[in-house]
Amino acid sequence: MKKVLAMSFKTGLGRSMRITLEDPREDLTSGEVRDAMNLIISKDIFNVEGGVAEIAGASVITTDTEELVFE
Repeated sequence: MKKVLAMSFKTGLGRSMRITLEDPREDLTSGEVRDAMNLIISKDIFNVEGGVAEIAGASVITTDTEELVFE
C-alpha cells in the first residue's frame, strides 16, 4: 500500500498548485500539515507565477496496487 500527502494551494493568480510527498508519518496531524503549508507560503520558495498565496486543502491518499500476471 502506498501513501502520499497531497497539499493543494491557490496561487496569486487564482490557479491551483499541488505538492505531493511520499510516505507521510502515520501520526501526522492536520495542525502540522497546516503549519508546513503556511511555512511554504511565507517563505515563497517555489517559482510559481503569482506566488503561492493560500491553502486550498490537504489529504493523505492511499493506493493499493495489484499486479496482473499474464500467462
